[in-house]
Order: sequence, then structure tokens, then C-alpha cells
Amino acid sequence: MDGTSAMEHQTMSSMPTSTIANVPVLIHEMTHQWFGDNVTFAHWNDLWLAEGFAEYSDALSQEMVPAVGTPASAATRRTSYKNSAISLSSQSAWIPNNSSTTSDLIWNSNYGSTVYKRGAMIVSMLRTMCGDSIFFSTLTKYQTELAGKSATADTLRNYFNRALGRDISVFFDDYVGGSDTASTIKGGIGSPVNTVNWNAPTTFGQSGKRLVISMGTQTKTAGSNVAYFRGPVQIHVKGALPANDTTITIFDWGGGNLSYAGNGISIPVAGNKLTFDLSFVPTTVLYDDSSRTMSRGTGASPFTGTTKLTTLEGYVWLGTTNTVWGTASNWTGNLVAPSGGDVTIATTATNHPVLPSGNTTVGPLSILAGKILYLNGNTLTINNSVRYTGTISGSSTSNIVIADKAATLNFDQTSSATRSLNTLTLNTGASATIGTGLLEIYGGLSLPVKSTLTVKSANMLLH
Repeated sequence: MDGTSAMEHQTMSSMPTSTIANVPVLIHEMTHQWFGDNVTFAHWNDLWLAEGFAEYSDALSQEMVPAVGTPASAATRRTSYKNSAISLSSQSAWIPNNSSTTSDLIWNSNYGSTVYKRGAMIVSMLRTMCGDSIFFSTLTKYQTELAGKSATADTLRNYFNRALGRDISVFFDDYVGGSDTASTIKGGIGSPVNTVNWNAPTTFGQSGKRLVISMGTQTKTAGSNVAYFRGPVQIHVKGALPANDTTITIFDWGGGNLSYAGNGISIPVAGNKLTFDLSFVPTTVLYDDSSRTMSRGTGASPFTGTTKLTTLEGYVWLGTTNTVWGTASNWTGNLVAPSGGDVTIATTATNHPVLPSGNTTVGPLSILAGKILYLNGNTLTINNSVRYTGTISGSSTSNIVIADKAATLNFDQTSSATRSLNTLTLNTGASATIGTGLLEIYGGLSLPVKSTLTVKSANMLLH
């Protein structure tokens, strides 16, 4: 075919002879057989659903196919997408009605570029927050169930919401900006500039291998129509040795609420602090140096944007004053852990904590070796994992609710009372494991569909 540009059709892709050996063009047009043809956009407004995925496929193929590229060349390609996407700071990937009345109007404006570059980075961020297993399985379902049909941005969002068990509408609002022929623009213009604060404390029995992360300031590019960009943030953590290397992804919901991400998205953790247990002492933290998000860090270099704060601690129980959960002087910095916060019971704790009346909700709960958390006839709701080898002391009137993936629950085996609960409830999709020793339940055990409780041989007794 003569000409200068390629075009996909429902049953074939047409390319000029000048591009027949151009691998990126071939990959782009082949990807359109799925994104654009098998499932097409309902109206021109959501053109990015075709072009964003096709554009991203170039970097994906370089990452996945050795004959096409390498992880390093894929990162270079993503950096090109990212730089272009951020420079296109006046238009969104989604096209408003008054800019999509004709195809000529689109292609002769910056929307003819945003659907590619900003669209590709939106796809990259979806993969970054979900992790590969959820990302690819969700897109497979999207392509299979909608084969021969059309979709909108909201359609794609709903598929990811169901797969994640979280509503990420705020991400689509802030980074996409709209869906289909909606009359209201929700966002999608500009990009954030973030600062991530971090520390690796060695106080209170901590080894220096526990990374504490909090979000600092967020500014935005000029002309942005988003108050606060909510979405994935990725950091690259290094230690003193080449092998000391890991990448961490979080989801920033705004308002100090953060989620563990990168393999699904956890229930939001309150208090603007997340902790990560590493196998090494972190010395360097870089901001998105593999260009997987449409955001930058503060500073002259695009990969800066992290600040080590030696005063930054997690919500650590010290028990300095008494056993009362709500006494500020029992906590580092005199800051009582907020409801749903990331809580650590330190090895140096003088007094073991006792839960207050009613329901206490924690995010991750780290009970270090030799320490005990007393339920005291109250209810503990656990929104995330339980870490380390410390124990929980229950009673026949105490209750535990597992809201997500809680890992292993170790109960104090001093007596039948301390290893007892009234009720143990797992929410839909939640999971937990009963640790060493016996757990006795006097009231009831609730295991809804898709929840999993792992019990070792003869270590749970239902009365």
C-alpha cells in the first residue's frame, strides 16, 4: 500500500510499504485488532481506549519479547511516553464533546496526541497499581465478554473495580477526565508533582530494615483542573549492595489515606503512614525511575522527589505510661494511631496495650516478638496483614473481624480464656491463618463466599 501512515480495520491492518518492517508500527496496528476493533470505543470521546493501549503495546513488547527489546529499552520507551504526556498539559486523554464532533477536529488538535501519550500512561498506571496478574486477567475478561461490542472509559473502570474489589473512580476522574459523551469534565488535565517522605528507624527495637513512607506535598502543573491527583505512586528502594533493590507501589487516595498496591489495592490505611519490612537497610529512594506513572517527584531530576525525615516514625505503641490505647504518651511522638492506621507494638513496650470499648480498626498490625495485644472483651477489625510473632489475647466475649488478607493470627496460649473468641468474622474475599496453638470460639464463625480460613490440624475448637 502506498502512503505514509498505517490504519487498522476490523479484519486487517493496512500499512504502507515504508513501514512493513517497522516493528513498533506492526505491534501498534496488531494491538488494534483487540483494542479498537474487537472492542471499540462507543464514541470519539473515548478514542484513548484504542490508541492508548496500542501505544503502550510498543513498550510492553520490548519488555516481554526478547527479539523486540529489553527491560531497559522498554523503560526508555515509557520515559518518552511520560515526558510527552506531561508536556501535553492542557488537554486530557478523554475528549470533550465540543472537541470531538469530527475526526478532523481531533487530529488537528492536541487531542490527536493526548489519546496516544496520556492514554498510554493511563494504561501503564493501571498495570502498575494492579500488578500483572490482575491487569492481564482483567483485560482478557474485558476483551472476551465485550467481543464485537463497544465500550467507554466507565466500562473499563468497572471491570477493574470488580477485579480489584476497590472503587478506583477517583483515579479515572483525575487522570482520564471523563467518559463517553458526558457533559461534565471531571479532571484529566495536568499532572502532579509529589514529594514522598521516608525513614528507616532504628529506635524502639526496630532494625533499620523497616521502611516508613508518607506522602508529603503535591503540587500540579500549570493549568491543571484537578484539586489533588489520586492514583499510584511508585518508588525504587536501594541499599548498600547491588542486590539490595526493590520497587514499592502505593495508591494515594488523598487526605492521608494510602493503600498498599502493585498486587491489587489494599483497603485504605489512615494516618498517611505505611510500613514495609525489607531484607536490607535502605539508603536511597528514587521516585518512579522506571517511568510507570504520569507524575514526577520534586527537584531538578525527574527521579528525585523523596525526602528522608529522620523523625518519621510509624504509629508505634511504647506503653510508656499505662495500658490504655488512647493515652497519647503511650505512642511515639504522642500520636495515637488513627482508626485504620498502620500499628506496631514495639519490642521495648513497657505495658501491653488493651483495646478500648467498642470496635478498634487497624490497618496492618505488627505485634513484635514477646508482645501481647489484649482484646478485653471488645472487637478488633483488621484491614490488612498481621505481622511478626507476637500474640493476641482474647476472651469468650471478644470479637475479631478480618476485612482483607490478614496472614497469621497467633493467640496467647496461657489459658483457655486468652486463646478464646466470641466470634471470628471474615468478610467476603478475606483470608487468615490460625497460628500455632489452639483457638476456641464460643459464639460463631462467619465464612462468606470467597473467604478463606486456614486451620492447622486440631487447632480450632467451636463450642
